[in-house]
Amino acid sequence: TAPVALRVSVVVAAAWFVTWATADVMMALMGVPTLPSGPAGLSLFFALLVVMMLAMMLPAALPMIVAFRSLTRMEGGQPVRPADNIAMALFLIPYFLVWGGFAVAALLSLVGLGLVDPMTGAMSGPLPYIPAATLLLAGAWQVTRTKEVCLTHCQSPMGFVMHYWRSGRFGAFRMGMRHAAYCIGCCWLFMIVLF
Repeated sequence: TAPVALRVSVVVAAAWFVTWATADVMMALMGVPTLPSGPAGLSLFFALLVVMMLAMMLPAALPMIVAFRSLTRMEGGQPVRPADNIAMALFLIPYFLVWGGFAVAALLSLVGLGLVDPMTGAMSGPLPYIPAATLLLAGAWQVTRTKEVCLTHCQSPMGFVMHYWRSGRFGAFRMGMRHAAYCIGCCWLFMIVLF
């Protein structure tokens, strides 16, 4: 597990560096009066969101990554083959695609509802209490049964694997999608709070 942890640490450090180095680009995107348009602008915006999520969420996903990679080596309860790095990648890709997609959808929804000015985060309209209400709702969400169930699946890699193991590379992708959904179930309101 040490080599995997080291690689994840390098990726996280690189993601934090890219996030820091592109802060001016992100601020420029956030300062424009309309959403980024065209394939290049939207791709850049999405890529920067995914890199920021890598920096923030990959450390929390490390136990699941290590557990999944170890299990790809097993057959009949014994580590008899090399780890399947492609399956591991197929497990991880949905995690960040789902989070990136959620971030874009949440931002577009807030703009579409007229709750924030496009990309600036400034409140618009007669609804100045929405940020406070969202923060209170996010706090209340922390004590709900749904949040507890989602968090259990995120915090217990072996429990998640025991419930949702799927063989093969397509199975790895499906497991990644399910794990991402549980992670969003834990933190979706905090993401809205950030916006």
